[in-house]
Amino acid sequence: MKHRLFLILFIFISQNIVFAQSISSEEQKLYNEIMEYRRMKGLASIPLSGSLTFVAQTHVKDLQASKLENNSCNMHSWSSNGTWTSCCYTDDHAKASCMWNKPRELTSYQGNGYEIAHGAYGASVTAESALNGWKGSPGHNAVIINQGIWANSNWNAIGIGISNGYAVVWFGKEIDYSSKPTLKMDTPIIKTDAPKTTCGGTKVINNIEKVNEDELTNLKNKVAQLNSVVSEKEGTINKLNREISTLKNENYQLESARTNLSNSVNTIQQQKNDKETQYNKLSYEYNILSDRRTTVKKSKYNADEFHALTFKIGLNTFYTSIRDGQFGKFDPSFLSFGAESMIGFNFGESYRRNSIGITLRANQANRMLTNSLDSNATQAIQFYDAELTTLIREWLSFGLGANLITSYGSPSYQINPSVSLGLCLGPKNWKIQINQQATMNSDKKISGRASLGLALRL
Repeated sequence: MKHRLFLILFIFISQNIVFAQSISSEEQKLYNEIMEYRRMKGLASIPLSGSLTFVAQTHVKDLQASKLENNSCNMHSWSSNGTWTSCCYTDDHAKASCMWNKPRELTSYQGNGYEIAHGAYGASVTAESALNGWKGSPGHNAVIINQGIWANSNWNAIGIGISNGYAVVWFGKEIDYSSKPTLKMDTPIIKTDAPKTTCGGTKVINNIEKVNEDELTNLKNKVAQLNSVVSEKEGTINKLNREISTLKNENYQLESARTNLSNSVNTIQQQKNDKETQYNKLSYEYNILSDRRTTVKKSKYNADEFHALTFKIGLNTFYTSIRDGQFGKFDPSFLSFGAESMIGFNFGESYRRNSIGITLRANQANRMLTNSLDSNATQAIQFYDAELTTLIREWLSFGLGANLITSYGSPSYQINPSVSLGLCLGPKNWKIQINQQATMNSDKKISGRASLGLALRL
């Protein structure tokens, strides 16, 4: 005996969702034909999504019941007869978010949904007629085979819905982890209304007409199985939530450590920059002081004092200063003249320089001095000296050498050892020289010459 029964089922799911549990053979056929069409275009198959199929089947039933399309609204519109957000979808896509948000409003699917729709306007829709209609529409065809603006869209979920004169397909980029819809046999049509409740679940009111007791028992068994699956899914979701919480905590700790490390690096970098600034400042000040020191040295001791060689020439006037006391009283008529030159090399610091070199002197006694030294001399007496001379700090000279004494045209000469001691006064490029030379002759008597001259450094 058949009875009119009203069955109220409460199914509690963590995301407040009811999925269509099965698809019709025509919906399965449409899915297969779309996948074959994509395969012919070299594209991969798209997994059938329980979430998006629920959205598709809900929408075709809403379109069938509400007849929403008119001069302003197209088939992407939603009525106000459900818990979803209603909208009049226009061709300018001003209400695009009304489409995109439907999977999140009706299911646990977290991505956007993109819909193509086909209407027969009074006639029944088949899988072939719907797909052929979409193939003939460039905009809809591009969605199916990823062309145009959809070329970079990677579809990971698809949902199918067909009801009398309407067919819709929903596409999504995110993977759907809900159960895949199964093919249903010829079972009675169930009118589904899925309002959200505040208790965290969804109440489904199924008005089943002409159902016998066996069918009711089978339906109860399916509900029990669904509750078992839902309970298992809830356990899995809770476990995943705990793992997510743990990962979030670890991520927070890692972010804190990264922030601390970044702060430490910034502090060290700042300290490094400060040290470099101090170093550059000190280096700059050192260079200034070094330049000043060099300038002072150059101003006091000219840069040409750094040359390696010493070369000097000079003129002098000399007077016999040591000879058995003959010249007890200075007589200017005895003054004679001579010249000298020195070549050597320097050692020591520039402003404390010492020099060592060879000094050559040539002096000639005048007639008075020649007669006083040798009353028999008919020619002027000449003195030639070669000595090794050392200049100490450029003001004191000391030399050792040999003295050659001869006269013009005379074949006789004397070579005697000599020693000299001098004092140099004046600027660096010229000096007034006071020099005393002593010579020991063959009679072991000491004679000497004192000279006063002007020497120039070239």
